[in-house]
Amino acid sequence: MTLPFGNGKRPLVDYQQKRPLIRLTSRPPQLETPFAVFGEGLITPNEAFFVRYHLSGNTPPQDLDPETYRLAVKGAVRTPLSLSLAELKAMPATEIVAVNQCSGNSRGFSEPRVAGGQAAHGLMGNAR
Repeated sequence: MTLPFGNGKRPLVDYQQKRPLIRLTSRPPQLETPFAVFGEGLITPNEAFFVRYHLSGNTPPQDLDPETYRLAVKGAVRTPLSLSLAELKAMPATEIVAVNQCSGNSRGFSEPRVAGGQAAHGLMGNAR
């Protein structure tokens, strides 16, 4: 299926752990949330959240083993850390709701055309 757009038709594609999203580019993957999703509720479901991946030479990890996954915190930090998923989940949590929007949202409507993925209004979402 494709969706019409001023800069051409845009395909809906299946991507791991996502419902069909609009493909803007494939390498790196940029996937836009179809605008109809925003009428489903106040929180954008994770499986419908846009994907904006900036590292063109790599692809996002497809399969992570929750038993062996570790998050490294390093660089300009006082104490580097390596945390397991279980350790992360055991930490105190604070929940907030926030709108996330890519700075390229609505780029496809720019005149003259601006380089980059030609997004309509779907590079945004409301996350919890």
